Amino acid sequence: MSTPLRGCWDAVSLVVSVDGETTHPLGLHPRGQLIYVPRESGGLEEPPKIAGRMSMQIMAAQRSNFSSGDMRVASAAELQAAFETCLSYFGSYEIDLDRQVVHHRIEASSFPNWTGKIETRAYRFVDGLLELRAPPERFAGREVVAVATWRAHTQAGE
Repeated sequence: MSTPLRGCWDAVSLVVSVDGETTHPLGLHPRGQLIYVPRESGGLEEPPKIAGRMSMQIMAAQRSNFSSGDMRVASAAELQAAFETCLSYFGSYEIDLDRQVVHHRIEASSFPNWTGKIETRAYRFVDGLLELRAPPERFAGREVVAVATWRAHTQAGE
C-alpha cells in the first residue's frame, strides 16, 4: 500500500491564524524537515494501516547565537529566544486515508506538553506542496489555527 506522506519534506512556511489574523511566528521562510518512514502493519485479522515513524523540526531561519557560545551558561533571554524560535518532536504516525488526517503519536517534544500526546493534522496537497493543518483550538478565549507547508526534499545542495 502506498503512503502519500512517505519521505523527507522541507519547511516552506508556518502560518498561525489567531481570530483570523495571520502571523508567521518563525518568520516568512522557516527552516526545517519533516520525515515519514512508513511500515505496513495489519495481519489476517485487521486491515492494513499506513503507519510508521516520524520526526519534525521547524525553526526560524535567523536565530541568534548565544553570546557565551555555551548553552549551559546562556542568559534567560537567550534561552527564551531559542525556545520560541524552534519546535521539534518525534514518534510514530498513522494515516487515516478516508478522513485525510495523520495522527502523530509524540514520544518526545521540545514543547513538553505534547510528549505522550496524539496531535492530529489534516493533510492535503496544493500545487505539489504538502499542507498540514492543525484543528482549531482555543487559547485565552481566542481561536488559533496553525498550518505548516512542506516541499518534497530534493538532493540538490547536499
